[in-house]
Amino acid sequence: MFKGRASFTALAVASARALASNPRAALVDPHDQVALKLLPRPLAHALRAARLTPVLARASLGFVDHLALRTAMLDRLLDDAMDGGVSQVVIVGAGLDSRAHRLRSLADATVYELDHPDSQRVKRARVSGLPVAAAALRHVAADLERSSVARALSDAGHDRGATSFYLLEGLVPYLPRHVVERSLHELADTAAPGSRIAITYVTPDMLWVRRLRRVLLLSMRALGEPLRTLLAPAEIAALLRNEDFEILRDTDTREWARELCSEGTHQPLIVYERLVVARRR
Repeated sequence: MFKGRASFTALAVASARALASNPRAALVDPHDQVALKLLPRPLAHALRAARLTPVLARASLGFVDHLALRTAMLDRLLDDAMDGGVSQVVIVGAGLDSRAHRLRSLADATVYELDHPDSQRVKRARVSGLPVAAAALRHVAADLERSSVARALSDAGHDRGATSFYLLEGLVPYLPRHVVERSLHELADTAAPGSRIAITYVTPDMLWVRRLRRVLLLSMRALGEPLRTLLAPAEIAALLRNEDFEILRDTDTREWARELCSEGTHQPLIVYERLVVARRR
């Protein structure tokens, strides 16, 4: 990301959520009426004027469908965690996440949004005046490559004795491998037994990575957000087990569609990433 700005990926994700929500033309409707309010005004106005059609959704090579599915799947996991008695939600690399402002299931939970100080400044300015659906929302500024996640959460009031739901959405591929490992270790250290973690990640054998790797790497580097860590399912499972997490599920975009969409609905064009969910023993 460039200094003083929200990351390109954060803008792309929020834009896709907004497009998929108004009007519905993606595989699922993520029901995100907050996303537009988190975007720069010119972009928000352009998206308000736009109308997402099935053709346009497909023209994005499935990216809008993917983000809509990912949002809906993670929302469902979060709702289930709240029903299970989780009282804290930690969103690492929060970007322009809108959950604390729209999910009613968070009414009794404290949400910690942790991200780079530059991203946090942008986010805090954009959400000023927006209602908060969570019991409390705490913005935690921390550079994951230079700061201790555990210390930042502790300083913000996170209670390591209470169960938490940790969400790392669209983050791991952009961090160096050693930062991923250190962050998982520190998060595990703050996690009470029964806490859950959900992580999206990219594998090196995904078609779009194999076919477009060189162009992709150059493009993302030019945007200031190079892809750094690609993990096979066995690798991320090993990292989580080393931190005393039990793997509950590991699924991809097409599996989300089968779970969330009605029978006969078309399948996503491309599998962009996977989602692993684990529970602290």
